[in-house]
Amino acid sequence: MGHGIAEVAALAGFDVSLYDIKDEFVSAALDRVRWSLSKFAEKKTISEEASKVAFARIEGTSDLAEAVAHAVVAGEVGAGLGGGDQVVGGDRVIGIRHFEFDTPAA
Repeated sequence: MGHGIAEVAALAGFDVSLYDIKDEFVSAALDRVRWSLSKFAEKKTISEEASKVAFARIEGTSDLAEAVAHAVVAGEVGAGLGGGDQVVGGDRVIGIRHFEFDTPAA
């Protein structure tokens, strides 16, 4: 999931599973969220406490099975959060970043 979508969902009060294929990608995304939330707090857009609470709602993983445990697919919720493949279960949002590949004509 794009780190921005994870951030917006966490700020909206959802618990978020942020998934990517490698741990270093997950760490980089979490670093970007942490930086962005700190900038919001620095500019007084949100409080420092809101920044900490939002970041605490985000769990990063490179284990897809862990990310989607106890979740169900719900396309309409995903559409409300900006598109992509969205999965929700209870009050947890899971976004799966996907790519489109051009394939040569046969």
